Amino acid sequence: MLGKKAYFIRERVGFLKLVDADDILDPQTQSQLGIAKEKASVLVGGQAFSAEALRALQDDAAAIADADLAERIAGESAILGLCGARDEAAYQDRLLEIFGNRTQIGFERMRRPPAKGPKGRLLEALRRVLWSLMRWPHDWAAFQQNAVNEQAIKALVLEVRLRRREGEALRARLEALERAAGGDVAGGAES
Repeated sequence: MLGKKAYFIRERVGFLKLVDADDILDPQTQSQLGIAKEKASVLVGGQAFSAEALRALQDDAAAIADADLAERIAGESAILGLCGARDEAAYQDRLLEIFGNRTQIGFERMRRPPAKGPKGRLLEALRRVLWSLMRWPHDWAAFQQNAVNEQAIKALVLEVRLRRREGEALRARLEALERAAGGDVAGGAES
């Protein structure tokens, strides 16, 4: 394959693709020489991680003695399932499941370091006063955002299901037309 001077690259199209794949073809014969596939990675905290790096992160999380912190980090391991998806539909299903589990925002489980010394105790008292004043508006805004998140995920799931049904209907229609034409995909151009 590397001895050729010219190649034809054909992009594989798909709905909601997160990993690109291209066919490498011979320009004269249009025969497939190979496939160029993007290596799957997942964004965590704005950084791209490969499946191996995510497994290492999971191992590190398991080794942490702080159970609460380990539990919060282990929650990200659900993303590992994306790397092992057998096809695009399985990838989309798993991604939508993860999105569905991540619709709620809140600070109930957030830990703060303990206050130390007189300055720390003063800052902790100030934080309590400010939080008592801001709690209601915060909870109301979080409630509204959670409702928006849930509806957006539900709309996305419905859209994916609709596109799949449309694709299946189009495939069935195409197969019926091909059977009706006697398998002549060219449409009888030679008659």
